[in-house]
Order: sequence, then structure tokens, then C-alpha cells
Amino acid sequence: MPIKWFINQIIERVYKIAPVHVYPGEDEMHALAISGLMVLEGEIIALEY
Repeated sequence: MPIKWFINQIIERVYKIAPVHVYPGEDEMHALAISGLMVLEGEIIALEY
């Protein structure tokens, strides 16, 4: 599923309630994957919150 399509679906539902701003470059999934790999390789310790 293309991300643009997903973003447009959200905008269509909320634009009347509040302004919508889209900021490119957020890479949460990449950061999570890198952190997961670091845990598996023993470079960091996984914390439980």
C-alpha cells in the first residue's frame, strides 16, 4: 500500500477537525529495525516499560 494513499485517507477524515501537516523523513520503522538488530547482536539491552 503506497504511503501517499494512506496519508490521503487520513487527511480526508480529519481535515475538518484540525489542520493536517505531513512531515517527510520520519523513519520510525527503520529506527525500530536497527534497534532490534542491536539487541539481537548484544550491543544494547532491551528494556521493558
